Amino acid sequence: MTPHNRDLDARRNPDNWPVDRSALRSEGERRRDHGMAAAACPKALRVRAGQVALLDALLRSPDGTATIDDATAPDDLRAAFTDGGQWRGTVPRALAAMGLIDKVAIGSSQRPSRHAGTRGVWRLVDRTKGIIARCRFSAAVNLALRETPPAGTDGASDGSNPNQEDSNRG
Repeated sequence: MTPHNRDLDARRNPDNWPVDRSALRSEGERRRDHGMAAAACPKALRVRAGQVALLDALLRSPDGTATIDDATAPDDLRAAFTDGGQWRGTVPRALAAMGLIDKVAIGSSQRPSRHAGTRGVWRLVDRTKGIIARCRFSAAVNLALRETPPAGTDGASDGSNPNQEDSNRG
């Protein structure tokens, strides 16, 4: 056995790891959060609409708990997302970061495309704050949908002023 292989075998033994397990966990969480943000960034409107749907589900719930599956339309529960749906984890995570919800349990997803993967059960922290946030998020989604240009256009009505800026430059 070459010295290189002995070093490799020593590194495989957890007793010889110089890295603290909590540091490994925080690095994994950092990478997860980075990946989720990258998946959600181009789908910001879908994430915001998902937050409205999750807040609706939490507000409808008698005990104030719900899952992302509860915030999914019944006909969408059977279908897989064409983009993979990696952005969906950002929906509850962002609400939790805002202090609106807390994770209270872990369960299995009802969605066949998730293969019974884990999903969190979330509890609304403050009903009043949840209602206010839901109204604000819903207004933002509605505004964004009204301002979204039709497909195939650059946003300009006649093509002469794509930024829709008023010009006083004679």
